[in-house]
Amino acid sequence: MIEPLHDRILVSRLVEDTRCGSIIIPDCAREKSKFAKVIAVGPGAWRDGEFCKTAVKPGDVVLVPGAGGKFPDWEDCDEILIQEGDVGAIIG
Repeated sequence: MIEPLHDRILVSRLVEDTRCGSIIIPDCAREKSKFAKVIAVGPGAWRDGEFCKTAVKPGDVVLVPGAGGKFPDWEDCDEILIQEGDVGAIIG
């Protein structure tokens, strides 16, 4: 098991349906999902002398940056570790 430290979170990209009616869209022709599920979170980090707890929690679905953002390449990984600051939003 991976236990994130500080303000890091472990996320897993949500898999989108590859079918569009009866047409199968190949992976190379479609955009990768920008949504991920939070698997584990670190306790938080010190900022300006104050401890700030991590805002996301396991089970949250979050919006992560696309190709233009700071998000690392995770082509061959199911789960990756990112900083909480890289999360754009918590989805619903």
